[in-house]
Amino acid sequence: MGYIENILAFYSLDMVGMSLLAFCAVFVGFSKSALPGAIIFIVPVSVGVLPAKTAVGVVLPLLMFADLLTTGYFFRKINLNHMKFILPSAFCGVFAGYMLMGRMSSEDLKPLIGFIVLGMLILKQLIQISGSRFSGYSKKYDPGHVEKPLVSTFFGLIMGTIATIAHAAGPLTALYLVLNRFPKTQFVATSAGFFLFINWMKVPFYLDLGILSGEVLKLDILLFPFVISGFILGIRVLRYIPQRKFDFLVQVLAFFASLKLIF
Repeated sequence: MGYIENILAFYSLDMVGMSLLAFCAVFVGFSKSALPGAIIFIVPVSVGVLPAKTAVGVVLPLLMFADLLTTGYFFRKINLNHMKFILPSAFCGVFAGYMLMGRMSSEDLKPLIGFIVLGMLILKQLIQISGSRFSGYSKKYDPGHVEKPLVSTFFGLIMGTIATIAHAAGPLTALYLVLNRFPKTQFVATSAGFFLFINWMKVPFYLDLGILSGEVLKLDILLFPFVISGFILGIRVLRYIPQRKFDFLVQVLAFFASLKLIF
């Protein structure tokens, strides 16, 4: 058998399953360059095709690749001042997620991922309803100033934990950036920069858990071109996207995918 046939056989994938993974890869690239919060439904859809831990492992290199593309493109817009407060605690969160995943099977992990994604969807709604009305934050973006450093540290801890278990910390990251009044370009750039570091932090832990392997990377090599196409698409159509309608569609897809994991 050829290279592709061997991979499909190894994962017991048919063309429908492979097509869904390719769609997820396109959406990873697209969401990273255009709508960061939209990536929330990728893992639930992938878990519908692969075992939960395998899906989490396959998605990680796709996210890392997309983060490299996005940070390279938006590098000058990344706010590193905020990074120094959230990354150290985020590493602690990654370790906490690793400890939890090490005690769970793929079947145990499926409903947990579903509940996490549902919780993040609820949080996303709260952001839309009241994100601009949180007290104690200035009403203007200041790239050189971090308000409430202790709160930033707490955000980093929770984001690292959720990102490790389900790659679903996008809405929480969005809340942090909304509270600090990040403009759209800085929002996309800083979000990608944060997750670039977070995702590389996960690698040794995923290797230890057996979630990352040579076979996983063989499948990802097939999917990387789809990430690139999604990234380019996101860059080109960002200004034309009816964001409110698109966000609604993504949330509906994530909602039903999460319910499928739970029940």
